[in-house]
Amino acid sequence: MREKSGGESEGLAFWKVEGAGNDFVLLDYREKPGPRLTTGVVRYLLDRHRGIGADGLLLIRQGTGGTIVDYRNADGTPAEFCGNGARCAAAHIMGEGTDRIHFRMMKIPVVAVRTDRAFAVQVGTAEERRMPNLSRLRPRPAALIHAGVDHWIVPVGDVQAVDVVGLGMTLRHHAWPGSKGANVTFVERRRAEIRIRTLERGVEGETLSCGSGCVAAAHWTLEGNPGPITVSTRGGDQLRVWKDEDEQYWLEGPTRVIFTGTWPLAVAGAARSRAAKAPVAKG
Repeated sequence: MREKSGGESEGLAFWKVEGAGNDFVLLDYREKPGPRLTTGVVRYLLDRHRGIGADGLLLIRQGTGGTIVDYRNADGTPAEFCGNGARCAAAHIMGEGTDRIHFRMMKIPVVAVRTDRAFAVQVGTAEERRMPNLSRLRPRPAALIHAGVDHWIVPVGDVQAVDVVGLGMTLRHHAWPGSKGANVTFVERRRAEIRIRTLERGVEGETLSCGSGCVAAAHWTLEGNPGPITVSTRGGDQLRVWKDEDEQYWLEGPTRVIFTGTWPLAVAGAARSRAAKAPVAKG
């Protein structure tokens, strides 16, 4: 299954993967480190018109203390964590035959296991952050949850009817969580499940699924109970979230390889040149 990383003449070997509709370009630098990818090159690589196209980039490399998964958003910026990305990286690594692994996604330690139905990752704790008085804001959030990254939680009666981008951008750029802003997850509570849709920071749009959004919504819904709880996403997939005896959350759901290929390094060079010549936006 594993391909060798290509040299200059072969280009950059990649895997296009998805976890519950959240799609990624995956690069494996463990055996042979590849070229350094600037913010502009990553943005070009993930562009759905000029590049391979994806919600994010997963770069697997070997660090001094073990395997590290670096993550970049579609706009080229790094993110602290990505739940579905962690599951896709785990599936790639565990394709080598193991059933349990440990790695770090950025600075967050992750445990991953192969289950009967899919791949599950232990993603750490979640906590509700203090919120200012936002009673006059529309949409009005019920909570600000940190689950690797920040999520505004907005309860709704019918999540399918929500204008996720139109309504979500008001909260997305609210100053309270910090300069980076936060994701916005709309949550519909059902009897046996919750349904969510998320406006993702760094993508600046809605994705078919958001793993950290699933965990944040589950934490808010479970109100201290361990679960499990089923989370239905925009793409139609169902994920499971639960909390173990150590108060650590787990996220389980489907992953698959969509296709593999080679990205010509000449294209990366052109992307680097294009990014260098691009005008800088001034606020």
